[in-house]
Amino acid sequence: MMWLLGSNIGLRVSDIMKIKVDDIAEKDHLLFRDEKTNKEHRLPVNRHLRREIADYIEKEQLKPADYIIPSQKGINQPLSRSQAYYVLNVAATACGIMDPVGTHTMRKTFGYWHYRQHKDVALLLLASGEIRHSASIRNRLFSSIDNSQRINGFFV
Repeated sequence: MMWLLGSNIGLRVSDIMKIKVDDIAEKDHLLFRDEKTNKEHRLPVNRHLRREIADYIEKEQLKPADYIIPSQKGINQPLSRSQAYYVLNVAATACGIMDPVGTHTMRKTFGYWHYRQHKDVALLLLASGEIRHSASIRNRLFSSIDNSQRINGFFV
């Protein structure tokens, strides 16, 4: 689930670890405050990812207050950044990938496939939360982009 969230929404691992089931279950968007910039973001969650999330929540029997990526240590604690790195590397090795896979690899994968599909750097920057201009500037720059529709069609 961590890989699906990171590679399909483009969040930093620190932001993925803070997501609770209630934040994302059965919703067409994710509202969160970026840990690095402390800014609010609203990211679309496409129907493919929603289905994967619903299946994962049911399989893991997670409750609304649970973290979507829980730690095995403590009660209702999120997975740590270092543990996330370890989990990703174990999974990569199991898939035959011998190169190191870092936590930022998910975000880079999102950027790579998003650009490959849309060929639009402006949309990629907007989708990944890298545009930090005021709302009025952002609206003028991207007024012709129906980004929610284009991002909703994106799934790795």
